[in-house]
Amino acid sequence: MALHNPYSEPKLFIPREDGKPSVGKGKYWYVYFYLRPVPGKPYERKVTLRENINSLKTPAERRAMGKQLCKACSIALERGWRPE
Repeated sequence: MALHNPYSEPKLFIPREDGKPSVGKGKYWYVYFYLRPVPGKPYERKVTLRENINSLKTPAERRAMGKQLCKACSIALERGWRPE
């Protein structure tokens, strides 16, 4: 039996309006991933992190910060970090 990752790959959620990334009011960008509490079982918990992404003004700035946050989450998860 193959070992299952206890988490999914972190991804950046980008809200869209008319097919374009939106930074409008109520349009929140965030990084998300799922946790698997028991090996072999399906993912159960969605973890979302905003970490001030939404304080940036342009889609390019938000995308750059989101990519950095995804990378940081991946590294932390590989090193054993488990958000509570």
